[in-house]
Amino acid sequence: MDNGFLLLGKLKRNKGSQNYEIPEGTDLSKYASVVVYCYPFNVVFLTTDFK
Repeated sequence: MDNGFLLLGKLKRNKGSQNYEIPEGTDLSKYASVVVYCYPFNVVFLTTDFK
């Protein structure tokens, strides 16, 4: 965790479903949402509550 977020990696493709490994030992109770963000364009593509 760095600066209040957990970086899981780059998008694997621009369409379709994708799965990402969450590092072992990560305390998911520390997170309230999921954000898909593009660093090069400084754009948020998606946000949703983490359940």
